[in-house]
Amino acid sequence: MAYALHNIKRYKSCLNITQIEMNNKQGEFRMKKMSSPVIHMIQAAFWLLIFTLFFYFYRGFYHPDPFILSRYAPYSTGLLWSMRIGIPLLLLYIIGLLWGYRTDRMSRANTTTLLGSLLLCGIIGLSVIHYKYKQSTGPIEKFHPYLQLNPPPVPDTLGVGIHILCLGGSTTEFPDSKGRGWPNRVEEALNTRLNRSDISVYNLGRQWYTTQHSLIYYETLIRNLHPDAVLVMHTINDLLHNADFSYLSRTRFRKDYGHFDGPLHRLIRSKGFCAFFCGMIRSMWYHVPRDTVDISAFPGLDSFHDNLHSLIDLAEKDRVPVILITQPNLYKPSLCEKERKALYMLRFEAIGPDKQWHVSTAINGFQQYSNSLKSVARERQIPLIDLESQIPKTLEYFKDDVHYTDAAFDKVAETVTEGLIRHLHL
Repeated sequence: MAYALHNIKRYKSCLNITQIEMNNKQGEFRMKKMSSPVIHMIQAAFWLLIFTLFFYFYRGFYHPDPFILSRYAPYSTGLLWSMRIGIPLLLLYIIGLLWGYRTDRMSRANTTTLLGSLLLCGIIGLSVIHYKYKQSTGPIEKFHPYLQLNPPPVPDTLGVGIHILCLGGSTTEFPDSKGRGWPNRVEEALNTRLNRSDISVYNLGRQWYTTQHSLIYYETLIRNLHPDAVLVMHTINDLLHNADFSYLSRTRFRKDYGHFDGPLHRLIRSKGFCAFFCGMIRSMWYHVPRDTVDISAFPGLDSFHDNLHSLIDLAEKDRVPVILITQPNLYKPSLCEKERKALYMLRFEAIGPDKQWHVSTAINGFQQYSNSLKSVARERQIPLIDLESQIPKTLEYFKDDVHYTDAAFDKVAETVTEGLIRHLHL
C-alpha cells in the first residue's frame, strides 16, 4: 500500500513537471511567435545603421585634399588607395572571422593567427611610412641659422683672371639633367669666344634664396673677394613671400621676411610621426575646398626694391659692377590646361589650409616684380639683361613655373653671354 502511494505521488510529480515544461515551451513559442517580427526589425535597423555609418565614413576618402596627394606623392596616393581598398576588405575580413568563430567553423587559434597577421601587416606599413617621414626633413647640416639653407661655398681668394659671380635662387643653382648649369655654359662660351682661359663664372645660386638672402650672402662672404662682376637674378621667391597665409608662413607679412619659414618649415612645425600620420588621414577625409583669392597689391615689392638697392650700394662701394637679370617664367594670360597643371610653385607655395592664390595673381605679381627690377636698373643706371623676353613661355622650355627643361639652358647661357660681352666690354 505504501509502495503504491509512493508511485502515485511520483507519477503526479512527473505530470506536474511535464506540465510545467509544456507550459514553458508553449510560452516561449508564443513569445517567439509574437516577438519575432519586432526582433527582426530591430536587427535590420541596427545593421542598416551600421552600414549607413560605414558608407558615410568610407565615402569621405573619395574627397581628399589634392594638395596633400601631390605634396607627399606617391606615398599619400598609396595611403589613400590603401584606405579605399583596405577598409572594405577589412570589414569583410572581420565579418568572416566573426561568422566562422560563431558557427564553430574556425577555431580560436586560427582566428587569433589571422588577426595577428593583419596587425603585423599594419605595423610593417606604418614602419615604412615612418621611415619616409623621418627622411623628409633631410640632414640638419644643410640648414643655416640665418640664411635658412647653407649658402654655396666660396674660395678664400679668387686669384688672377676675370671672376663673375652669379647670385639667385634655384633657377641659378639647378643644373640640367646632365649636371651642367647655365653659369658653366657661360664660362665656356666666354672663354671660347674671347679666346681666353682665365674667365671664371661661379654658380652661387641657392634654392629658396631671395634678394634678402643674397644681400646677406654678399655682405658676409662675397664682398671681401672683390669679384669683377656680380649677376643678380631674383623674382619668384620674393614674390611668393606675399602669400603669407601659406603653409610656409607663420604670421602676416613682415618687411624683413621674418614671417616666412621657407625650407625650415618642416623643422619648425615638426609634429612627430603620430600627429603627422593622423593629420594626413584627416586631410584625405571630406576635405573642404579652399577659397581661391585673387589679389593685385603685393607688400613685398618694397622689400624687393630696397634689398636690390642695398646690394647695389655695397657693390658700388667696392667698385664691383652689378648686372640685373629678369627671370624667365611660364606665367602668361593664355595658359592652357596642361601649362596650368605644370605650375608647381603656385600649387605648393602659394597655398594654405583655407585659401590659395588664383593663377592670375601669380601672373600679375610676377609682372609687377619684373617691372620693379627694371625700374631699379633704370634708377641706378646699371646694366639689365632681359632674359625673360628671350625664353618662350612654353613647356618646351619650362617644366614648371620657372625651372628650365634641358632645351632652355643653352638659350639662357647664350643670352647671358651676349649681355656680359656687351655690358662688361670683355
